Amino acid sequence: MKKIVLILAAGIALGASSAGAAPVFVTGNECPIDSMVGSGGNARQYYVTEAVACLYEGDQNMDGSNAEADAFLNTGAPAIWDGESDWKGLGKTPAGFSSTQDAGNDDGTFTFSAPLTNLYNQFAVGIKDGGSPRWAIFLLPKDTVFGNWGLGTSGGELGHFFLFGHTVRDEGDEEVEPNTVPEPASLALLGTALFGLGYARRRRQ
Repeated sequence: MKKIVLILAAGIALGASSAGAAPVFVTGNECPIDSMVGSGGNARQYYVTEAVACLYEGDQNMDGSNAEADAFLNTGAPAIWDGESDWKGLGKTPAGFSSTQDAGNDDGTFTFSAPLTNLYNQFAVGIKDGGSPRWAIFLLPKDTVFGNWGLGTSGGELGHFFLFGHTVRDEGDEEVEPNTVPEPASLALLGTALFGLGYARRRRQ
């Protein structure tokens, strides 16, 4: 009995230590918002100039996995993230992603190219802070393949990027079913064949 209690207690403690706070979604290109910087462990503010929305959380490593895509982008994300449950994790340094950093490693640029742009038409860029265990994910507009990133507060530096991609399907992008209406020429041939069959049957009778 004592062993069972100890195992349950250990499990509860492990769950409490590994559980993170709920992600915070923001419309705009800076995370966290100004009023939260410096409180609750939010030592850094991140930005991607071209982003239209972002989300942030805290103390955990991020590597751009499918599990992270499911946890943060495909479940419970606001409509601006176009949550169709098809965001895919692209990892940290996939082929088709490049970046630059300044001497202080706290701002620079990034670019998406083939083969990633052959597979997806929208990307989300995650920034992991190397000095403070925090991160933010930024939503780029559809077909945006380059941008500018940075840390808005002093003292931090980039740990790594982690990336996600998906395909936005507009109404005009939907697959068109093959034309099932016979063309006039096909109708004429069909009519001729049917007439011939009917004439042959009458002759036999």
